[in-house]
Amino acid sequence: MLRTRVKEFDNGLRVVLCPKPALTVASHLLILFGERQVEPEMPEALHLLEHLVFKPEKKTFDTIKRCGGILNGATGPDGVSFYWWVPSRKVQLALSVYRHILLEAPNYWTHEIVEREKRVILNEVSEAYSKPEGMLSVHFRKKLLGPDAPGAHTPEEVRRAFERLSLGDLKELLSSLTPAVSCCALVGDVSDETANVLASYLDDWRGEKIKLRPIIPKPEVGVHRIQRSDVESTFIRIGWITVDYRHEDNIALRALASILAAFPTSRLYQELRIKRGLVYGVSAVQVSSFDHGYLEISTATRRGKEDEVLEIILRELEKLADEGPDVGELEETKEWLEGTTSLLADSWQSLASVLAENTLVHGNPTWFLDEMLPRLRRLRPEDIQRVARKYLRRERAVVCILGD
Repeated sequence: MLRTRVKEFDNGLRVVLCPKPALTVASHLLILFGERQVEPEMPEALHLLEHLVFKPEKKTFDTIKRCGGILNGATGPDGVSFYWWVPSRKVQLALSVYRHILLEAPNYWTHEIVEREKRVILNEVSEAYSKPEGMLSVHFRKKLLGPDAPGAHTPEEVRRAFERLSLGDLKELLSSLTPAVSCCALVGDVSDETANVLASYLDDWRGEKIKLRPIIPKPEVGVHRIQRSDVESTFIRIGWITVDYRHEDNIALRALASILAAFPTSRLYQELRIKRGLVYGVSAVQVSSFDHGYLEISTATRRGKEDEVLEIILRELEKLADEGPDVGELEETKEWLEGTTSLLADSWQSLASVLAENTLVHGNPTWFLDEMLPRLRRLRPEDIQRVARKYLRRERAVVCILGD
């Protein structure tokens, strides 16, 4: 069992402490202000901000380097996060980095720094888009979620947006990151004193809770082909709109995705790779957010085989809808998912991330153990069959195919 306790400070910041005998501390600060809040008006602006708050590097990366630790950040549709992992004797120094990121970094920004970092982001976005998977991802999100969805913008669209994005806009954006929608999880050699030190660094971090901008999916069902003559393989991505984080069907859909493609013994691996040699790999994942979700299947095959691969995938889904999985197949999937959850709990950086997310999304840092796993264990074959019928029908699929 995990021992956790949650402390809430005067500014609204929640801190989750998970003490473990250790020589290190892993921390994850999650702020529920994501790409959905700033796109489509300013695509990649939050990504740019995430880069800028680490400036100058001597105040952030060099500090963690002196600790002998690691430091990074990330953005997503629902939030932005910052995280580090350091020896416990250096935890107070590492905690000071959060103050720089959230309160002090703008003092060092100049027009020249912002323009240089814009070029860095544009290079990153362009490099990703130049790869088949990156280009396919952008077009897939446009067709599944709508043209204004986070992650659905081309490099040219980002470049035009950056021309309008000013230093003042970025400072205003940083002020939208508030403790009222934030949680910091600390795992390892931690105590109440650790949380109090963090609170002292962030005592003057203030701000109100901001209402989430809704994402309303606008799927364009059917097959969409993207021409690209410089690739030897044909890349395929299929998606269906499903459910959000809290919906009762979310766990059944996660299990269904695992039945399809979690392991080489799963259905799509067996049909596409082992029996027919049509693909090298295939993945299936249920992706959930606050107000929507989708199930996505991805693979690649030889030129001219994409229609055959697509038909096999759709037939396997129809078999699940018509017959459901057998009991043994579902039990193996449940055991695998439960096992991966245990592995997650022993990866301290991942555990800190989950504790922060569970606190903000579900109000319980150990929701994944207290509620998710019991619901998983109760799944029956008919639950999988029901969600396959309800969400994954052929006529609701959004298919994007990239190739020559």
